[in-house]
Amino acid sequence: MPDANDVILDPDDLEARASRVLSFALGNGVLFVLAVDPEVSFGRDGVADPVCFFSGGRLIDLPNGLALSWRHDGEAEWFGERPLLQHGRTHRLDLADGVAEREAVLEDAEGRQTRWRETRFVSLAHAHVVQLRWELTPLNWSGAIVVRSVLDLRKHPVAHPAWAQGGEPEQVENLMPSDGLAVRVRRTPDGTPWRVDVTLRTSGAPGRQAGRSHEIGGSDQQHHVELAEQASVCIDVAMTVTVDDGAAPVSPPGFEPELERHRAAWQSVWERVFLGTTDAALQRALRFNAFHLLQAVSPRSVGRDVGLPVWSASGREPGHEAWDEALALPFYSLHLPALAREVIHHRARRLTAEAPRAWWSAAAFGLWRHHLSTRDTALLGGASGELLVACARRWLGIDAQARSLPAAWTLRCAARLREHLDAAAWMRLRERTALSDAEVAAWDEASRHVPVVWSGDVLTLPEGDGIDTLTLLHLLGPDEAADLVAHLGGVAVAGWYPSTVRHHAALAAGPGRLEGVSRAGALAAVDRAASWAAFEGAVHAPLRGAATVEDGLSFGAMGGVWDVLQRHYLGLWPVRDGLRLDPHPPEALDEVAVRVVLAGHWVNARLEGRRLTLRTSPGAPPLVVWFAGEVHEVGPDAPWSVPCR
Repeated sequence: MPDANDVILDPDDLEARASRVLSFALGNGVLFVLAVDPEVSFGRDGVADPVCFFSGGRLIDLPNGLALSWRHDGEAEWFGERPLLQHGRTHRLDLADGVAEREAVLEDAEGRQTRWRETRFVSLAHAHVVQLRWELTPLNWSGAIVVRSVLDLRKHPVAHPAWAQGGEPEQVENLMPSDGLAVRVRRTPDGTPWRVDVTLRTSGAPGRQAGRSHEIGGSDQQHHVELAEQASVCIDVAMTVTVDDGAAPVSPPGFEPELERHRAAWQSVWERVFLGTTDAALQRALRFNAFHLLQAVSPRSVGRDVGLPVWSASGREPGHEAWDEALALPFYSLHLPALAREVIHHRARRLTAEAPRAWWSAAAFGLWRHHLSTRDTALLGGASGELLVACARRWLGIDAQARSLPAAWTLRCAARLREHLDAAAWMRLRERTALSDAEVAAWDEASRHVPVVWSGDVLTLPEGDGIDTLTLLHLLGPDEAADLVAHLGGVAVAGWYPSTVRHHAALAAGPGRLEGVSRAGALAAVDRAASWAAFEGAVHAPLRGAATVEDGLSFGAMGGVWDVLQRHYLGLWPVRDGLRLDPHPPEALDEVAVRVVLAGHWVNARLEGRRLTLRTSPGAPPLVVWFAGEVHEVGPDAPWSVPCR
């Protein structure tokens, strides 16, 4: 039975094999590699370009430098072309180390058996390094083999919705270095050239170079290796992507030392995303969701103008990516706030007047939640504040009847900016944005006069904001939703929140992962059993063959399941001066612990039986906690428990 860090793919499950192309993809926040088998380049199915990288905030396809195969000397067909029996095939993703592994015993028509093991990773220690290793061990034969590595420059018709932001590079130039393979590509707003180098190395057996070729469609390099029975050879392909500044390319790092640095980098990241539970399946699923979030935006992303890519398929409604980002951002804010800052800065540079209206509130939701979690007044007085001002101005500039509850929420937050900044920071923000007291007052006034649409005791959002009613209630929860309705002067019908949640949950009972997250969050305070059923479906979906290239992976859903656990089930609601505690754990959830960072200090929450216990980190100031209408202070040396069922 695999542990909670292992995700195992059944190679004979055709649906699982299709989903692994995306769900087993690897990345480091700069480079992304789909789980396309290296030997596919040598088969009849053609090639899918597996590699992309971020440039100027877009994902750009790169030439495939990970094509690799081998054959017995004197034979014509390569591994990937010739039919082989594969005994004991496995495909494994190690979440702890960020490494994908494949393994099998290959048997050809002559009965020769070869143990084959593949290890692949996209380095979290160096932003522009991808490493691939094949280890071959002859079990009942000896002799010479030829190893071939290809840098494929052909354009292929296989479209990946996951990489839809940037597309093919505009210019590709095949280079002929003195060693290895290389290509120069251009596709950036400023035309910066990027260089892709591919190095082939063999170790563990006598070998020599067996030639290189350069053609319009690509280039290849070959090694001739002598193998002894039961003796292993390691075949390493290192792919590097660097700015082509005219300097000599840097030699890629060796496989073993880079793998050790990569593992250490992942260990450091996982220390910030602690989760403890006796439910191994739940832990594996939550870590798998976190794994993809940490690959999309990582410590390697900081300072590179990187945001969440549009990973979902293109058939979704306009604006869905806006709320995907808003739903995912709290995960980063509560575990690795520097990464949340990177996403916010990335968004602030791109939220132009032409942006779809969904962004005007989705961006505000994300940055405001981040501020409540971190109390990062420097960011709020800078990029976040400027972004919130821009969003409020966009909403104020349209007809009042076209505004809805997300608009009211955004305008209200913008009108409260001054309360969260000191006098000097507020004055600087006003000067940079040419903001007047009259404009702030207009925001507050407009936030109180947004239509609230009722159908009996059910609240309904009009279309146009890229968000449905259930998702809004998941984001707000019962207390904030009631507060917003009261701010608008609406007379809410008694029991409107549970009635509204049940009504919209029944309408959104489809298989979508985002819909599952919204149902789970909104239902947590209404029907815990129904909430848990929706949560289980959403959290386990990526591991149940529901992550194909066509369907995409939703970062909003992946961050959303963590948000449901931490905010709705364990009740951790960051507020301006501390934490509001309002737990609603389902009966099926028990023996679970998480750690989040609030205002720079760790807070540990543990659910055991009928009680929830909070503990703060050593040296932290007392944490102010609001629970059941009373205010408490929790210190690092005094764990505090409350009933929660």
